[in-house]
Amino acid sequence: IRDQITKTLIWAPIGSIYKSVTWDKAGAMKANEPWSGYYEVWPTIWATAHTTQFATPENWQYLDEACGLFDASTYKGSIVTLKDKNSANWSMIICTEDSETLEVNIKKGLANEKVYVWKSDSENQFVELASIIPKKKSFTIQLDPKSIYSLTTTTGQQKGAYEIPESKAFPFPYKEDYENRKVGDLPKYHSDQKGSFEIALKEDGTHCLKQIAPEAGYDWMRIYRRPNIKPHTLIGDVNWRNFTCSADVFIEGGNVELGGRVKGSFLNGYRFMIAKNGSWKLIHNKKTLSKGIIDGFDGSIWHQLKIKFQDKNVEVFVDNKSVTKANHIVSSGYVSFASSYHHNLFDNLEIIAND
Repeated sequence: IRDQITKTLIWAPIGSIYKSVTWDKAGAMKANEPWSGYYEVWPTIWATAHTTQFATPENWQYLDEACGLFDASTYKGSIVTLKDKNSANWSMIICTEDSETLEVNIKKGLANEKVYVWKSDSENQFVELASIIPKKKSFTIQLDPKSIYSLTTTTGQQKGAYEIPESKAFPFPYKEDYENRKVGDLPKYHSDQKGSFEIALKEDGTHCLKQIAPEAGYDWMRIYRRPNIKPHTLIGDVNWRNFTCSADVFIEGGNVELGGRVKGSFLNGYRFMIAKNGSWKLIHNKKTLSKGIIDGFDGSIWHQLKIKFQDKNVEVFVDNKSVTKANHIVSSGYVSFASSYHHNLFDNLEIIAND
């Protein structure tokens, strides 16, 4: 109202982000279980609908004289009014902080017809109330505190009601060979946290996953400017604790990682990192638990990495040979791939129960 701003962007309209990951509660609604179809409609949807179902960007304009604040010192109660450019229809959107009594006077050029009333509060959203018939181009309405109202001479507003699929855990066990996607597509169910992972062709014509970011971009928030954060992608269930995960890797340059029990966006969890020369580290968060080098490691071919998690015990295998063991802490989290800023490849992800 003060700055006459007429556009709002919601990031993201639908939040499809894994639990525990940064911004997992952003958006107007949540749909982060594509394997089940479950979703949640948050009240933000209906707060938005109080404008979007009562006016359109193309044909409606704000009426400056019919916009204002209940208390200019706090900005906690407001009224905006819009008119259809092609008719006499109008809509008024009201946000209250306290109980209010509002008198509306309808000026020349605006529809003096039945006024439809819709309301939302913390308990119920987008409820149609009794309509109002103006008398002598005027009416009074009592408004409850902490509520949103839309008054309009238009019709057609509605609140959808659908049967939401049941929430289900991420499928377990799980396998992914990346063959069900086109080259250049994003992989199914993966959630990139830095860098970029996409479907690519292998030399034999089959598909794999490739880290394609050649260098770090600009981190627009300081929380991402941590030296241990590198290109990585998550997959699975934040509650996974005891399991075995494996994947094939090809190290084009730098190093790759297979991780498990990883939470959040900052590589917190167990990670096995191996470089093209065969040097490796087992890391938990920022702490190195063990390190070494594999004699005769051939960095020009594919290798299989595997990690077995069982309570406090963590064991790492390279090409089915045990490389290191650790007795550390019990935690839970996702499986992760990570890479230096090279075009490193990943394939044949498998997550299974322990023997």
